[in-house]
Amino acid sequence: MYRHVYWHHAVRIVQAMLKRVVLDEGLSPEKIQDKTDTQLLSMLERSRNPLFGRIMKRHLHKRGRSIPGYRFKGSLTGFYDDVRRKNAEKELCSQARRSVQRQVEDWEILIDVPDAKRTIETTQLKRILVHYREGELPRRQRNPSPFTDKFVSILPRSILQSFVKNVRRIRVICSEDLVDFVRVTATNKRLKELIGIN
Repeated sequence: MYRHVYWHHAVRIVQAMLKRVVLDEGLSPEKIQDKTDTQLLSMLERSRNPLFGRIMKRHLHKRGRSIPGYRFKGSLTGFYDDVRRKNAEKELCSQARRSVQRQVEDWEILIDVPDAKRTIETTQLKRILVHYREGELPRRQRNPSPFTDKFVSILPRSILQSFVKNVRRIRVICSEDLVDFVRVTATNKRLKELIGIN
């Protein structure tokens, strides 16, 4: 369920669009962390940000390109830098402007990076303890036993790592008419260049 709720593409698209609105409005995490959803929405409505208007009208960006994070060999740290990511988005929009020959706003192509803290790690699974009822405790087992114990779960570490590796994707989302442009242009090599990853 975790994967379907937090990593569903529609949720991630809205999050990426909202993050960009917050960034464009110069709102720091400290300014918004104590706000309720209603207070934050009210703040953003007053800004008249066109991207926020699209969110409220449910005119969401579309998936243009989806690249597994492991293809970036090593750290995704550069993608978490707001300034570098925003500059890369602006450069892609500038390229799109020349390609599609229309005014492309600098928020029409966004790079969505999975939240570094929202992932399933084997260390988290070790904290899940399985409690046996009296008389059901297998031989050589502690009560409670960690979920990762080979006698408790058939979910080996390699399956979990494979799951995380393939679900953690960098997505380039965009206005609907830019999907074809993004599919061709936003390759992992080009994204590395724009973000400054060797």
